[in-house]
Amino acid sequence: MPGNFFRPVNANWVPRRLAFFFTIFILFVAALLVRIINLGIVHGNDYAQFSEDNYLKERSVDAPRGSIHDRHGTVLAYNRAMFEVSMSRGNLTTEALRASLDRLGAILGADLSSHYQAVAGVRPRWKSHVLSRRLTLDQITAVFEQRFHLPGVSIEPRFRRYYPLHSTLCHVLGHVGKITTTTWERQYRAKDYELDDYVGVVGLEAAFEDSLKGQKGQEQIWRTNRGYILGSQVIEPAVPGAEIFLTIDLQFQRLAESLLVGQKGVILALDPRNGEILVWASSPGYDLNRPTQIDDPTSKPLINRAIQEYYRPGSTFKIVTALAALEAGWTPDRRVTCEHRLFLPNWSKPFTCLGWHDSVDLVRAFQYSCNIYFYTMADFIYSRDPRDAGYRIVRTARRFGFESPTDVLSREIKRRASGFGEKAGALPSLETLRGERGSVLYMGIGQGSVDVTPLQMLMAYAALANGGELLVPRLVRRVQSEQSDDAFSSSKIVKETLALNPEHQRAIVEGLTTAVNSPGGTAYGAGFLPEWHVAGKTATAERESEPDAWFIGFAPAEKPELVVLVLIERGGHGGKVAAPLAARLFRHYFDSTRKPTTIALQ
Repeated sequence: MPGNFFRPVNANWVPRRLAFFFTIFILFVAALLVRIINLGIVHGNDYAQFSEDNYLKERSVDAPRGSIHDRHGTVLAYNRAMFEVSMSRGNLTTEALRASLDRLGAILGADLSSHYQAVAGVRPRWKSHVLSRRLTLDQITAVFEQRFHLPGVSIEPRFRRYYPLHSTLCHVLGHVGKITTTTWERQYRAKDYELDDYVGVVGLEAAFEDSLKGQKGQEQIWRTNRGYILGSQVIEPAVPGAEIFLTIDLQFQRLAESLLVGQKGVILALDPRNGEILVWASSPGYDLNRPTQIDDPTSKPLINRAIQEYYRPGSTFKIVTALAALEAGWTPDRRVTCEHRLFLPNWSKPFTCLGWHDSVDLVRAFQYSCNIYFYTMADFIYSRDPRDAGYRIVRTARRFGFESPTDVLSREIKRRASGFGEKAGALPSLETLRGERGSVLYMGIGQGSVDVTPLQMLMAYAALANGGELLVPRLVRRVQSEQSDDAFSSSKIVKETLALNPEHQRAIVEGLTTAVNSPGGTAYGAGFLPEWHVAGKTATAERESEPDAWFIGFAPAEKPELVVLVLIERGGHGGKVAAPLAARLFRHYFDSTRKPTTIALQ
C-alpha cells in the first residue's frame, strides 16, 4: 500500500550513533593520553635513561704515566703514543659479531676468531675488549677505511711506556706489565684499575706506581646500536702522573755499565754527605722495552745484584773487626807478627795469609790486608769474654747496618719498596759462635757465615767516611706532581749514629789510605792518582770456584765526597780486577762530574 511505503523515520538514531562514535573517540584519545602520560611523565625518566644508555656511554680515559729523569733532567722513561683496536658486543647478533671479527682479521692479517668468547662475554656489553696493540700506520688506515663495515670495532689511542736507553738502569727503573686476571682480582680491582691496564712490575715503576699512574679521566661517547662511535666529549680530564727526578748521574752510570760489559757484578757510587746514589749498576741486565725476551736466563739478568744477591764480603769486612777490637781495648800501634799461618788448638786447619808480612800494626795490616793480623784481632775479642764468643763483632756489624735492609726508598714511599725486594743479609748467631773459636776468626776476615749485599757494604763504608752517620740511601731527589699529595723533595736521612771514637776512625781511614797510595798496598798501582786522596779496601772473597773481586773506597779521605764500590763475581784478585775499574770511576768524578752536564739520547 502506498501509504505504508513511506513510513516516518525516527529522527533520534542519528544523535545516538554520533554520541556512540564520539564516546569511542574520546575513550581512544583518553587511552592515548594516559599512555603518553605514562611514557612521558610517569616513566619518562626511565625510558629516557634507557634510550640514553643505548646511545650515550661513559668510559675511562687513560692518564699519561709520569716520566722519570736523572738528576740533570735527562729523560729515562716516558710514554709513546700507540693505537690499539678493540671491540665491544653492544647489540650485535652472534652472526654480526663473528662476521665483524673475521673481516677485521682479514684486514690485520691475523686470525681473531679466538677472541670471540672474550668479546661476547664482556660485561657490560658496551665495554671493549682489546684485540690488537701497536698497529702500524697501514693497518690503522685500512681499519678506518672499512670502519662502516666493522660494527663494534674501534681504534683508540693509548700510551706505551718507552725506555730510550733500553737496558741502562734497568734494575733501578724496572718496567711495566699488563695486569693479569689473577692479580686484578686480588690486588687491583678494588683500586679502580681495569683488566687491560698496565702497572709497574718491579723497580721504581712498581715502588712509585701510585704516583706515576696519574688519575684517569672520563669521557662520554655517542654510538649507534651497531656500535659505531659517532663522537665523544670529555667529562673529566685525565691528570698526568708525577714526574720523578733521580739522584743518578747518567754519564757516570753509563761509564759504570760499560765497565761491567761481559761481567757479572755490581758498581755503586754514593755521596756520603747526604746518601744520594750517583751510580747503581748491576750486570748483566736486560732491555726494559722487551723484559720477557731474555737471552740467557742462567745468568740471572733480572736479579738486582746490589740488593737481591748475597756475597761474602771478604777483607772489606775488616773495618768492622777493627772497630770492634779497638772498642774492646786493642790499640792501633799493637803489632802482630805474620808468619803466613796461624794455628789454633783443636782446630784441624791452619788459618793462612796470602803473604809473609813480618811485624805489622793496624795501618800496615790494612795496607797489606794481612789476614793473620785480623785473625789475631778476632781471637782477642773472643778471648776477652769466651761466653760472648766474639759476638761483639756481630753487634758492631749490626751498627753498620748489616743483617737489616738499608731501607732504600722506604722513606719516600712511606713503606718498604715493593718493587725492589731488598734482602737483609745474615750474620752468625751467638749459638753458632759458642764453642766455635775458629768460626769467630773466619768472621773476622769476612768469611764464614757472613752474607751481605753490596748496597749494605756501600752504606757501611759511607758511615765510616762521614764520621759515623749510617744513612738511608736515596735514589729519588724530588717528585713533581699536579697533585700536591705526591710532590716532595727528599733530604738526608740518618738511620743511626755509630758514635765512632774519632781516633779509631782516623786509624782505620789511615790504613785504608795506605792500601791505595803506599807501595805494597793491595790497591797500589791500580791507577789512583795521589791527589785524589782515595782511601779504600780490596777483597778477594772465597767462592766455590773462583773468588769474587771487591774494591770499596772513598775520596778525598780527609773530607769524602764520593764512595765507590766495585764487585766482580768470580773476578779473582780485588786489587788487580776491581780496583782498576774503581780508579776509572774516580777519574771520571774528579775530571767531569763536578761539572754537571746533560747528554743527548741516542
